[in-house]
Amino acid sequence: IVLFLSLVCVLGLIVCINILPEKQSVSNNVSYSDVEDIFIEIESMCIYPDITTLIVSWNNNTKHTVTYGEMYWIERLENGEWVDCSLKDNVFTLVGYTLNASEKVDKEYRLTDLFDISSPGTYRFCSTCSLGMGDEKECSVWAEFVIK
Repeated sequence: IVLFLSLVCVLGLIVCINILPEKQSVSNNVSYSDVEDIFIEIESMCIYPDITTLIVSWNNNTKHTVTYGEMYWIERLENGEWVDCSLKDNVFTLVGYTLNASEKVDKEYRLTDLFDISSPGTYRFCSTCSLGMGDEKECSVWAEFVIK
């Protein structure tokens, strides 16, 4: 019985280790926004056995509310040009998340099955948001990350 329980514990540990994500720091601290004081940062990349995700930090240092959503795209730097990495025409749920004034929120985005990021290189996560100032103002943001 002791041998059986030991074997079950060892197998359980092996399964747990394979389920836990491998977190990688991938940011190279390069980002862009066409609205001052709104920006994103890549916090980490989580690699599970079947899923790869990016943790993106949305930052709003304005006095206004910002709305962002699920839509994003990934580009890869090739010979000085940014090239779309989409594997297919992607469809996203049109959901709006609110980012209050002076707020920072982390959001997880799934890359698996949507984008080809299998090669080492420099990539960027791109998205849009809107700034509520009476009239909605569209905002473009991106942040670079490196896969080694």
